[in-house]
Amino acid sequence: MSHIAIFISISYCYRIVIYNFLIVFCYLLVKSDNHSHALYAYYQCHFISVYGAYVRICSRTSRPLSLVAIDRLVIDRKKEYSSDTPKPLICLSMEGTLFTKVGGLSAVISNKKLYKNSVKFAYLENNCEITCTIDIRPGAAELLLQLDMLATHMVYSCESDEFIEAALDAIAKAEVEKNAIDEDFSDSVYCAFSDLDIWSVDQCIYQDGKFLKSLGVLSDFVDHSINDVWIIDDKPEQVDFPSHAIAVSSFNGDPEDRELFRLMHQIFIN
Repeated sequence: MSHIAIFISISYCYRIVIYNFLIVFCYLLVKSDNHSHALYAYYQCHFISVYGAYVRICSRTSRPLSLVAIDRLVIDRKKEYSSDTPKPLICLSMEGTLFTKVGGLSAVISNKKLYKNSVKFAYLENNCEITCTIDIRPGAAELLLQLDMLATHMVYSCESDEFIEAALDAIAKAEVEKNAIDEDFSDSVYCAFSDLDIWSVDQCIYQDGKFLKSLGVLSDFVDHSINDVWIIDDKPEQVDFPSHAIAVSSFNGDPEDRELFRLMHQIFIN
């Protein structure tokens, strides 16, 4: 082999080693810096550059010049979206956010001041039929209607796929029955709860005895910038990008709860 061929081979290998070192280094920075989405984007850009994409890096901060960190979700009702500016992807947690689990109908009867919007359903999991009663949070249907019109929404929960699908179906049917007089509203509600993409416990990361949700992994999977991926959750500490977790209080069955209405007033404008 000629000296030139040897030099080219060594140069190529050296370049691959350097790029992979940058990938690992930036990934470790993400892990040690409260999962900063800015550093995560930096890691992503260098990963892309391995395949030949060109990214302009700021000489002062060593971050992509096009990167703008966004730490507050605002959805403009009048904004027009396109393939260049996609709608934000909003994930919804389930228990504690949209409803609370109730310990059977006896608990509903014994707590008449609470659990006024409870629904019972059954589902199959591991060839066993499981019965569950949940109490739906006030504003759950209205929130999903708004998200259905103004964003891309999905479920990201630490529950099983079977439970999530059964719970969504039960909530949709209960809301339709409650608003049976208004057929247009009922149809819209059912559509908002139907055909949602679901990430369940199977897509969570098990760590230190609990399941964590990864918006970083999700953003890669759906090909969205991390700036456009959010989650509404009553446990933001279990999300890898806390700044993109929109925290709500845990729902305990209070029929006077107005947390989701407050949230809609906060994130939707115009």
